[in-house]
Amino acid sequence: MSAEPTEEQLRSRFEQRVVPYLENLREQAVGGPSWPPVVVYVGGQPGAGKSRTNERAAQARPSLVPIIGDDLRQFHPDYPRLMREDPLAMPEATAQASGRWIGMAADYLREQRADALIETTLRSPDAIARTIASFRAAGYVVELRTVAVPHEVSRLSTVERYTRQVDAVGAGRWTPESAHDEAFERAPGTVRELIAAGSVDRFVIEDCSGRIVFDRSYFGIRDEGLLSAGREAEAVLDQARGVDRLTPEAAIGWIELARDQIERVRGLGHQQQDPDLLSTIERIGTADARAVAARAAHKDVAGTGPDSTNTV
Repeated sequence: MSAEPTEEQLRSRFEQRVVPYLENLREQAVGGPSWPPVVVYVGGQPGAGKSRTNERAAQARPSLVPIIGDDLRQFHPDYPRLMREDPLAMPEATAQASGRWIGMAADYLREQRADALIETTLRSPDAIARTIASFRAAGYVVELRTVAVPHEVSRLSTVERYTRQVDAVGAGRWTPESAHDEAFERAPGTVRELIAAGSVDRFVIEDCSGRIVFDRSYFGIRDEGLLSAGREAEAVLDQARGVDRLTPEAAIGWIELARDQIERVRGLGHQQQDPDLLSTIERIGTADARAVAARAAHKDVAGTGPDSTNTV
């Protein structure tokens, strides 16, 4: 395993590889930056569907320049070898570099006064707050958008993304189950802390279809008002992510996809499997399937759904 790049190496790589990448994204942005400039954070656990939320945010504000940590992993000097020889180890091996480059990219775009979109899993409120503070000091308006998706749905999505990439290019980017679960558990508290601290000017919750389920502006709110607003946002987000929010049709679709993904994982070669992936599939086929089947059972009342007593 290669040693972690030094800070000097990370800086050099950023200037040589990441800056041209960001400049290309800036050229694709439409309409020029806003006044005042805007930074939009899009948050949610891995597999929640942040990419679709990013697209909707960009359609609403075409001037946004995206900073996506997963897209920056490709610039790690060991990335090609990892994807060729040990793709399951790639996320952890590139995490340090990707994290630093997110910060450098935020600094770079802020210096250019560009509108920015930053994707986050909402696991680290202190780190997010520091970056937001720099944007606010530079006169930016801060918007936080979260994707409210049950963990059963996002967990299955991480598997589906991985197997799809393996089918396409022979290797995939796997998200460890612990990283998924940690992000899911921490997100509501992170939202509460950021709003209570006055770090966020607007907070929006979307479901996986893009429907807005919560939208609040915090301009002019201070002190106890922000504390109350933070608690409200935390509670609404937590409730909006419940598996009981799945429609019976969505639950049936989940069961069908889960069956397909379990078979796909079983058919993967040894190099594309590891204990964490297999443990995730086991959880999907048991605990997650039981929770989702309870939602699918609502359609059974009409006699049109699958046998809700079966797990996947």
